[in-house]
Amino acid sequence: MEVVAYKKHKVYLDTIPKGTLVFRAVANPEDDFTGVVVGDTKCISPTYNVFFYFNPFVTESQPKWYEQIKNMEVYELTKDIKVMLLLKPSGDTRGDPRSKTRKKPYLISCNKTAKSCLKGREYDPCFSKDFLKKYPDVVGYIGIGKSDAQILSDSMKTDLKSVVDYIQISEDDRNIKGSPELVLYPLQSRKVDDIIITDPEEWKRHNKFNYKHLTSLPNTRKDLVNFIENRTVRDQTTGYYLSKDL
Repeated sequence: MEVVAYKKHKVYLDTIPKGTLVFRAVANPEDDFTGVVVGDTKCISPTYNVFFYFNPFVTESQPKWYEQIKNMEVYELTKDIKVMLLLKPSGDTRGDPRSKTRKKPYLISCNKTAKSCLKGREYDPCFSKDFLKKYPDVVGYIGIGKSDAQILSDSMKTDLKSVVDYIQISEDDRNIKGSPELVLYPLQSRKVDDIIITDPEEWKRHNKFNYKHLTSLPNTRKDLVNFIENRTVRDQTTGYYLSKDL
């Protein structure tokens, strides 16, 4: 863990180790590397965020968003990555940009970022442009969404009861407990302008990413448990999963 200064604020940074497995239920995994469709091209904005969990079970608590997605995508971090810590002991949280009393100059709602090819959502935090320029090596954040945490807590007492031991739990400065979400910019080197991509396959071959796609799993409890039990080991220091194939 590292603490840096930004406009008289203490900003906590955490390093997620290379080889850590992260999980994502998404309709089109290709977008995680090449961004959104804009006309005949694709685009990655400076604050493009890709959302992961450290286990494949949290999304089960959100059937409204995920029940139609048939596969669980498994990714592996390609390097040690530095992210802003929005968990204890940091005083920052994922909800700060929307709070009247906890506002920070480096965390803003994504719909208030500079105009780009992708308009962000009001309830997602993004880094300010000045922070991005000062700390280009910070490629994301790790935190807890308040409403997601409550839904997960309820599900862990019912539908997810049999897999609670596989789910990592952390706490933030609001005393909200939940499974932390890792939010990453795709590229190892963050750009401060939109990236317009005309040939996604060719472009991918010439760029380095913070993660690589490892495998797709059927999004069923049986298949996910089988993967965790037979193809992963749990890092005793971080609590995250690593591939046994490493």
